[in-house]
Amino acid sequence: MYYTMWYLLRCITSSPRRRKKKIRRKFIRSSSSSIWEGGKNWESVIPILLALIPYLNSLKGDFVHDDVPAIVKNPDVNGGNAFWIHVFKNDFWGSSIEHPLSHKSYRPLTILIFRFCYWFGEGSPWPFHVVNIFLHLSSTHWLSIICTSVLHLKRGTQFVIVTLFALHPIHTETVSGIVGCADLLSANFLLISFITYTRSSTTNFPEEKISWRTISLISAILSLLSKETGISALVINLTFTIFREASIKSPSISPKRIPIDIFSFVCLLVSRLAIQKQSLPEFSEPDNPAAFHPDSTTRLYTFLYLPVHNFWLLLCPAYLSYDWQMGTIPLIKSILDFRNILSIIFYGGITRLILLSTVQENEIGKMGIKANNNNRPVLTGMLFLILPFLPATNIFFPVGFVIAERILYLP
Repeated sequence: MYYTMWYLLRCITSSPRRRKKKIRRKFIRSSSSSIWEGGKNWESVIPILLALIPYLNSLKGDFVHDDVPAIVKNPDVNGGNAFWIHVFKNDFWGSSIEHPLSHKSYRPLTILIFRFCYWFGEGSPWPFHVVNIFLHLSSTHWLSIICTSVLHLKRGTQFVIVTLFALHPIHTETVSGIVGCADLLSANFLLISFITYTRSSTTNFPEEKISWRTISLISAILSLLSKETGISALVINLTFTIFREASIKSPSISPKRIPIDIFSFVCLLVSRLAIQKQSLPEFSEPDNPAAFHPDSTTRLYTFLYLPVHNFWLLLCPAYLSYDWQMGTIPLIKSILDFRNILSIIFYGGITRLILLSTVQENEIGKMGIKANNNNRPVLTGMLFLILPFLPATNIFFPVGFVIAERILYLP
């Protein structure tokens, strides 16, 4: 996503002639190149150090808002449930996931970390903040590796992208708020899954392919056990590989790989639904007013606009809030509402950008996947921007919030 923003800025400020002369880098390097390269240069180290500075003051922070029910009053965290096995039976808030009023948020890995931090700090909040800051530095490091070893970006471009991610104000709630650990942990495992998945398709050794793919799948599972959005890891990996392999002359992907990846995704999805007994959580009207409005057009207009507002927060994070609920975003009840125009512009621009990045006309006039890799980083940014966000769009099921800044953490 941050490369997409950088790309758009370059398109605006650069002349067409100058853009044509930009360096054309090969997207896939030989399998001998290390997947961990690029994590030791100045453009990788400086953003990590910068990411630390804004959040040092959060070490003195107390439990606030959702931290109280999720940690202080959660028996799975504070030791009220003596047996840690209850972590795998309850939801994020310590209630049985089978209960009709359960939140259905199954995040046992995050709860286990919470339990350790609570024990280590004897109920003090500082260990939780240390873990969050560490996870933010870690995800900054993984993004740096992706920019170098997967996308092969120039050093200057990499530095701008990683620094923008490290210091973006939208991450304040995620890193400073203790419950944001779920998003941080899930993002880290998702990035690891992506890195190792791309590595498995570039190596020429069968043993390495199996090893990298196994690590990728395990990381995707851990991402899902950290937060529900982790299910998008497998979708991102598969979509990225399909477009990359279609754009090169000698594809290295195995014919059996796509069906196996789809099967893995379906198994994880079915398992996740089985855990919550295929039932959806129940929310109240203040949590998501549009979902309870009786007029279908009002729901449609509002749901279409909410992603636009989220995107605007990424571009201009001037007004942020830890809790967007109730009337913070007024419902769109008329087609004449100006925000509908913003929705049209937004979805039209996203569609146009995706087409420019992936589709081209071949010699016989038919449309096909682009055969060059110049815009591949843009496509990668779009994948990380769109796919993890889809569960929060109210398309598949109503969610328990209007806007949640922490779901915008992924790069």
